[in-house]
Amino acid sequence: MAKKEVKKKKTGLAILCLILGIFSIILFWIPFYGLALGIITVIVCGITLRHSEANRGLIITALVFGILAILGGLGITLLAGLLFGVASTLEEQESNPVATIGEIYASAETWDADADVDGLVFTLRPRDNEGVSVKSDGMLNLKLWKLECTENTGFGCIKKSCTKKPEDLLETWAIEVKKEDIGFFGFEVRAEYSDYVPASDNSLTETGCLEIEFVTPDNNKFTSLADPVYLIL
Repeated sequence: MAKKEVKKKKTGLAILCLILGIFSIILFWIPFYGLALGIITVIVCGITLRHSEANRGLIITALVFGILAILGGLGITLLAGLLFGVASTLEEQESNPVATIGEIYASAETWDADADVDGLVFTLRPRDNEGVSVKSDGMLNLKLWKLECTENTGFGCIKKSCTKKPEDLLETWAIEVKKEDIGFFGFEVRAEYSDYVPASDNSLTETGCLEIEFVTPDNNKFTSLADPVYLIL
C-alpha cells in the first residue's frame, strides 16, 4: 500500500513538471514572468529527476521545455529592456531643448533613376547640452557657396576658401523640419539642385561650402558650416 502511494506521488510530480513545462514554453514571451516560470520548472524537474526513476521521459521533456523557456525568456526580457531604453531616449528627445546641431558633412547624391547628380544630402542631428538627440520642429535655411581661390601659384590654385561673397552664392533652400520626421539617427535632408547646374565633365575640383542654419519655433538659431563639399559625384 505504501509503495503504491509513493509511486502515485512520484507520478503526480512528473505530471506537475510536465504542466509547468508546457505553461513555461507557452508563456515565455511575457517579460520576467515567462523567465521566472522557466526557472521554477527547471528547479522542480531537476529535484524530481534526482529522486525518481519513474516517468523520466515526462520529466526530461518538461525540463527541456523549462530550459527553452529560460533562453526565450532571457531574450524577451533583454529586448523589453532595450525597447524601454529606446522609449526613454525618445521621450527625452521630445522634452529637452536644442543646444547645437554639431558638425555636418554634406555630399552630392543621386536619388532618382538617372545617373545625374540631384543635389546634396546630409543628416541633421539636433542635440541638447548633454549631446543627446533632440526632436524639434524648425526651419532649415541653407546657402551653397562657391569656394574662391585665395592662394594661387604659377601651377594653379593651391588653396580655396569659403569667402561667402555675393557673387559666389550658388543656391539657397528653405526646408521645413517636423519633429515627427526626426528618427533615431536624425533627419535626412535632401537639398535638390535647382539654380545650380553641376559641370558636365564630372571634375572633382568642383567644390563649395554649405552654410546651415536651423531655426527652432522659439526663434533660436543654430548654425554649422560644411566645408568643403564636393558638388558632384
